[in-house]
Amino acid sequence: MSVMWIDDGEALTTLTFVNSGVYSQDSDGVNTINVPGDAQAGDLAVYVDMTYTASTLDSKVLVSGWTELAYVAGLSSNYPRMLIAAKILASGDVGAALSGNSITGAASPRRRSICLVFRPNA
Repeated sequence: MSVMWIDDGEALTTLTFVNSGVYSQDSDGVNTINVPGDAQAGDLAVYVDMTYTASTLDSKVLVSGWTELAYVAGLSSNYPRMLIAAKILASGDVGAALSGNSITGAASPRRRSICLVFRPNA
């Protein structure tokens, strides 16, 4: 699959999907997922982090060095929180652990994360 990417409104680049990593857990703790090992420096990574609980969520966490694209805060308990961030990967990012939102002492916790990697076509 390829998608079109507009950079600064001038250049048009086609991206090809490389791989993804998924995290799913129904317990307290921190959402942790790794950037797929077949990613390369220069790839675009998109990180989606979602937490839900029937009680209060912990504070929002943006992984250091990533750019926040969108954030939906739960209005109160029983609402999910979702963070979407992106980064052009450097060599040290490949395989790196991404630690996102957390839930501590919550009722009915649900934690989900995905990291999608896309490669610009030459």
